[in-house]
Amino acid sequence: MRYYVIAPDGQKYGPVDTPTLNEWVLQGRVLPEFVLEEETTGRRVAPMTVPGINWNVGQPGSMYPPASAQPNYYAAQPAGNMRYGNPNRDLNNAWIWAILSISCCPIIGGIMGIIASIRVKDSGNSAYLAPLIISIIGLVASLGILGRIH
Repeated sequence: MRYYVIAPDGQKYGPVDTPTLNEWVLQGRVLPEFVLEEETTGRRVAPMTVPGINWNVGQPGSMYPPASAQPNYYAAQPAGNMRYGNPNRDLNNAWIWAILSISCCPIIGGIMGIIASIRVKDSGNSAYLAPLIISIIGLVASLGILGRIH
């Protein structure tokens, strides 16, 4: 018998046979609270009810570590750098602030463009330099204009 694994995110993986399910249990990719769907009938069952799956992982005498010690491949993964969030969004923000720094809001746009560009740099994206330079130009130009007003 082969089964599809229905992950918590609703994705369907497989079909796989019992030996493969045992490998996935060892890797932490199948947990007792997941749902399995029989390939031929479409009937959904709890993994704990499927004969042949070894759930004694991590028990005394078992040669395998507990599944909880293995990575959960179905867990939600953060996008980008844990410290800053999404580097693509940060790059878009850097460009938006850079454009604002040379158009309508030079002081706020310049400062925020510099901050956003540094976030992009810290996330490892080398595309930070252009919005950083534009933000600096916008900020410096606004300071020059302010100097002439006073």
